[in-house]
Amino acid sequence: MSERNEYGTWGLVSLIITLIITKVLISSPSFYAKQSASAGWLEVMISGIFEIFMLFLVLRLVLNFEKMDLVDIAECAFGRIGKIIVGVLSVAAVVISASAVFRCFCELIRNTVIRGISYDDVSFFILAASLAGAYLGVRKQVNLSGLILPILLVAVAIILLINVPRYSITNILPISGVGVRGIIKNALLKNASFYEIGIILFFLPYLKDKTSVKKTSFTALSVSVILSSIIALQYQLAVPYEAAGSFSLPLYQMTRMIKAGTFFQRIEPLNIFIWSGAMYLYVGIGIRMSAHIYKKTFSISETRPMVFVFALLITLLALIPGSETNVERIYDFILTYGYVAYPLLPLLILISASMIYTRKKEV
Repeated sequence: MSERNEYGTWGLVSLIITLIITKVLISSPSFYAKQSASAGWLEVMISGIFEIFMLFLVLRLVLNFEKMDLVDIAECAFGRIGKIIVGVLSVAAVVISASAVFRCFCELIRNTVIRGISYDDVSFFILAASLAGAYLGVRKQVNLSGLILPILLVAVAIILLINVPRYSITNILPISGVGVRGIIKNALLKNASFYEIGIILFFLPYLKDKTSVKKTSFTALSVSVILSSIIALQYQLAVPYEAAGSFSLPLYQMTRMIKAGTFFQRIEPLNIFIWSGAMYLYVGIGIRMSAHIYKKTFSISETRPMVFVFALLITLLALIPGSETNVERIYDFILTYGYVAYPLLPLLILISASMIYTRKKEV
């Protein structure tokens, strides 16, 4: 990313929402139902409100450092060693998340939509598309997200609206699901549905001012919480929670329930095509951002050559799980404990850096 560039609010908001909604397309609604039964939609809503509060704390701390991203702040407070530690941890978080989405999507697509095709063929196509986007740069991907998101939301809206006749209020009863205490515990300690908002911490030098940072961050997270809650609720209205927790690609499963004539019964390929764009964007951003953070951490002059290195790393890391069962377990683990990557670690870093920075200014 060029330091002369500034990113607009709409592009970054679209990017963050697309990254978060990508997990909803893969399995998040099923994950909520598995954890909190009929109250899965309440779990995501409570988790989202908590994330908005955490974002308020993070921004209050990070905006004390003018035009600095998380790596710059670490260097300012902790020196070269701190910069390297924070940079490496950030790269690891981005790479692991991109690898999980990459492998999970490949497995689900070849087992549900294009059966019979090998994993190698599917993964090669997805990697090629993601790598092309990563090589073109963050600005192109940000602009692309502004195009993908509206189309994606229209596709999701069509599926949800056509399934209205299948909705049953009994599917979300009892409202309390696993109990109020259980829902809150799952929402606060076992739900990392919105950790992609943490990417904003690396775009801070490229936003115009503090107002732009706040507007972009809160708009993206608030809209993501609302969309995730609506999709989770409508998914659970359509599918009894006993079955809802076992489905992968939940919205794809909802397209297969559509009984509205020949045309709408053939809508699945179109939606998979549209959703694939979100997956390519997720993996492409993972490749480019990990390369960018690594470049900044170790003061490397060029980002583009690193793109190929991190594309290979993400691909190899995605191959580690030996079975589909292990893939699902790892993906569920990330959805459960991804909050360690954000907001927990950034918050600890920012609190420590603020204390050290304040002392330096006083001296």
